[in-house]
Amino acid sequence: MDNVVIETNALTKAYKNTIAINNISLSVTRGTVVGLLGKNGAGKTTLNKLITGLIFPTHGSIKVFDTIPKGGEKRLGFLSENIALYPNLTARENLEIVFLQEGVLPKREQISQILKTVSIKDTKKKVRDFSLGMKRRLQIAMTVLANERELFIFDEPTNGLDVDGVFWLKELINNLKYQGKTILLSSHSILELEDILTDYLIFNKGRISDKGRLDKINGKVLHIEILANDIDRARAFLEKNGFLFRVDGSTMSITIQDNYKSLLKVLYEEGIFPISYYINKKSLVDKFHQFAGDNNDDK
Repeated sequence: MDNVVIETNALTKAYKNTIAINNISLSVTRGTVVGLLGKNGAGKTTLNKLITGLIFPTHGSIKVFDTIPKGGEKRLGFLSENIALYPNLTARENLEIVFLQEGVLPKREQISQILKTVSIKDTKKKVRDFSLGMKRRLQIAMTVLANERELFIFDEPTNGLDVDGVFWLKELINNLKYQGKTILLSSHSILELEDILTDYLIFNKGRISDKGRLDKINGKVLHIEILANDIDRARAFLEKNGFLFRVDGSTMSITIQDNYKSLLKVLYEEGIFPISYYINKKSLVDKFHQFAGDNNDDK
């Protein structure tokens, strides 16, 4: 299928006694921005390495552009969490190297336009003297703007960026999406990037515990603040009646479908009296808390 960029079938990667990726089957289609979400060690980094061909499956299969990845895929760009630049060169010289590695003679006007896009004005300063945010912008420019790629993997791309930098990155990713590019985005900054995602994959202990489209997330969340002595009783009641919820201090966030008033009424009848409450639409953050696991306060 021409529209499928990445496809896996029962994909598994094991290291000695650890199964890093466990029987994952998925497909990623062209023009989507997919959030890879999960706690540390959940399997996101291992999947990225399998996609780039840095490592190979123990069992199952993976295809990128309908080909088994073996590294060096020209249509794939990878933005590492760790910033790797030539510190003793200028930003212009770093970009020139990228063009030369691609076998393209760099044009001064083209590089000047890229530098303008990432707001780097001092072209004589060595990269070692850049702020962390400017280093990240340059790294993004070298990965995205200086190359013609169809698939991008961004690993913690907001690291080092200030508020303006995050807005700039989101605009860049949206532009790539409108051009039909495909982006996989691993990040702990769910709230910052949720509004640019089209799809999500939530990892838990090497498995995909939930996946879907952002516009298909249904339901509401009732947030109630209760007295500390009521928390254990409220927890026991919600567990007994099969509610999905999480606890954060004195606040309980409960997944509901429709009528929150009936739940509040039952809580009152159980002798549990909320101090305050509010309701919002179920979000990706709620999905993350529900499916990422490894938290004793998430049920």
